[in-house]
Amino acid sequence: MRPEMTNEQKMYFLWGYSRRSAELLKEEGLFKDLTIDELIQKLLEGATKK
Repeated sequence: MRPEMTNEQKMYFLWGYSRRSAELLKEEGLFKDLTIDELIQKLLEGATKK
C-alpha cells in the first residue's frame, strides 16, 4: 500500500496536472487571450470554488 501524499506533494501534483491541461488547451487553440500561467490560475480557481 502506498503512503498517503503530503500536502506539498498534492500541491505539486495539482500544479503539474493544471499546467499540462493548460498546455493542451492552448495547443487546441482555446483561450488565445490568456497566457499558460493565467490559464493555470483560472483552472485552479475553478477547481477550488465551493
